[in-house]
Amino acid sequence: MADKAYQDSYFGSLVYDEEMLAWIGEFYTDRGHKIRVEFDGENENDLQTVENSKTLMPEILERENEFRLFSATQLSAVNKEETLENLYSKLTVKLIGFSDDGSVAIEFDDGDSFGKNAFVVSVDEEGNLESVFE
Repeated sequence: MADKAYQDSYFGSLVYDEEMLAWIGEFYTDRGHKIRVEFDGENENDLQTVENSKTLMPEILERENEFRLFSATQLSAVNKEETLENLYSKLTVKLIGFSDDGSVAIEFDDGDSFGKNAFVVSVDEEGNLESVFE
C-alpha cells in the first residue's frame, strides 16, 4: 500500500507513516534551516496534531535559543572539555515532534561533538522544559 500524502499550507508535503502512526515531513524556517517534523496521528485521517502544531510552531522557533542553551548546559556538565559557548554554537535543530497530548520533542544535532549523537529537549503542554536525553 502506498503511503498517504497530505499537502499542508504551513508544513508543505507530509507523508503518513503507518508504522510510526505519524505524519512526517520537512520544512524550511525563514532563515533557510531545514527541519524534519513529525506529528502523532492515530490513522491517516487524523490531522489534528498537524493543525494544533501550527499555533505552537512560532513559539517553538522563538524559543529555539532557550532550548539550545538548556541542551548545551546539560552537555557541558557531561563534557568538561567543551565550553558552554562552543557546545551552544554546534547544536542545531534537526527534528521537531508534536504529540497529540500537546507536548513537543525537539531533537538537536550536536555537530559530531559526541559521536553523532542527538539530544532531545522535551517540552510539556504548558511549555515547560522537562528533560534532555542522550
